[in-house]
Amino acid sequence: GVMYLLVLASAGAGGKDQASGNQPDSEQGPSTRPPATQPSGPAFSGAVVKHLNLGDERLALAGYDPVSYFNEDRPLEGQASVTLKRHGVVYRFANEGNRSAFEENPDEYRIAYGGWCAYAMSRGRKLDVDPLNYAITRGRLMLFYRDQRIDHRVRWESRADESYPRAEFHWGRISGVKSDSPTSQPTTAPAGEPPSATQPAKR
Repeated sequence: GVMYLLVLASAGAGGKDQASGNQPDSEQGPSTRPPATQPSGPAFSGAVVKHLNLGDERLALAGYDPVSYFNEDRPLEGQASVTLKRHGVVYRFANEGNRSAFEENPDEYRIAYGGWCAYAMSRGRKLDVDPLNYAITRGRLMLFYRDQRIDHRVRWESRADESYPRAEFHWGRISGVKSDSPTSQPTTAPAGEPPSATQPAKR
């Protein structure tokens, strides 16, 4: 099955495009190094773990390497033998170099809105994602839902000025943290957004 933070064969995989036949290859063979564990500085804050879009065994990004989204031409599948665990969240990496980079500075590889679809979050909803449908926006990894009819990344990009502050507001409301972003998040609803927004529903 399935930051500031990824995808997914998740518990809500009913709304997810599995993107079959488009799985990137990993870069190197198995590692003999045991999984690393660090208590602080994760791509997802420990305070919001319960709100994250995680797979089986709390696996982030459906096993894709978070560093590869930023440093490679395409996302790479992580290896089960090259992992790191932070605040109970498990990350996989394509190679030791990427794991080391993440260990040294996880804030460089932040995942927005807990790994939920960024566009749906701008509408106050949690929605599963296609881990291969993404954008790096304001230094964070944004993930998006996609199926044969709908691509939420296209919708996000066509309404970015409106969608971004709304997503920041709703993620703060859902997660209970001020912001997932280095920039300041609105503390009140953006213009045109009712303060009592619809309760998020995973679908």
